[in-house]
Amino acid sequence: MHDQKLVSIILPAFNAEEYIAEAIDSILNQTYISWELIIIYDKSSDKSLDIIKDYINKDSRISLVYNPAKGLISALNHGIKISKGDFIARMDADDISMSDRIELQIKYMILNNLDICGCHHQIINDKGDLGKVIYNPLSHEHCFIRLLSAVPFAHPSVVIRKDFIIKNNLRYGMNTNMLAEDLDMWINMFNAGAIFGNINQIKLRYRILNSSLSRKYPKLLMKESLILYNTFFNKNLKSISNILNKKNEFTNNNDRYYFLRMVIRYIIRKRKISKLNKLFYSNMSILFKASLVEIKNYILQISLNFNK
Repeated sequence: MHDQKLVSIILPAFNAEEYIAEAIDSILNQTYISWELIIIYDKSSDKSLDIIKDYINKDSRISLVYNPAKGLISALNHGIKISKGDFIARMDADDISMSDRIELQIKYMILNNLDICGCHHQIINDKGDLGKVIYNPLSHEHCFIRLLSAVPFAHPSVVIRKDFIIKNNLRYGMNTNMLAEDLDMWINMFNAGAIFGNINQIKLRYRILNSSLSRKYPKLLMKESLILYNTFFNKNLKSISNILNKKNEFTNNNDRYYFLRMVIRYIIRKRKISKLNKLFYSNMSILFKASLVEIKNYILQISLNFNK
């Protein structure tokens, strides 16, 4: 275990007293022991700070950094800047990592030469009740296809090679300053040549709360995301064409659904009727769902362009 690479785990904390102990405990219980936990604390009105200080007294690998009223993007960038690890891992103050999450991700990244790695995750609510499992794409190509329409990772599930971020001068909030900071980072990483992947296991419990910013401002998040997705799509038309010019195989309906969305958008954007053959023999319910979403997004995009 002595030759493990150091992993810097960045955990922003704001009014997190209800769940942060469980989140920190899930890091303390990791089978991978070479880590530092950097808690970026934003001034809170609850007892979050007292809880954090108690844990710092218990384990020297935990450190506290103050980030008063500067927000999530500032917290993440500062955490990366001061981190000492070879890898950056994300964690949120209300989520739970399975005990072997970090170990499995690091092994998988090294074995497959990945620059970023996530995992499948299970939704939990404010009480911790288990909900839907979200299966993320495994291969680099399927991560790319997903990234044209949706995020291929749960943000607090990722591990990133720090040298890739530094070498390519990347940071959160390069093209957005509100809600879609993770999507923006994944797009910038991909455009810089990062290799993507997810381990084929559920290793994070992802808590959905009504108080989250994405729940409070869904229209703003949709607008930000749609702009980023369409810019990314236009930038990567050649890569999309290359995928469409070969035989495509899928092991699950999620990957098939996002592939169909890509095909439909490509046909609309490029007027490539010849690609209609990629829609033949598809599951009709999946095709119908993909078509409705892409038509809706096309109308929204026209509206955004009209209102500029």
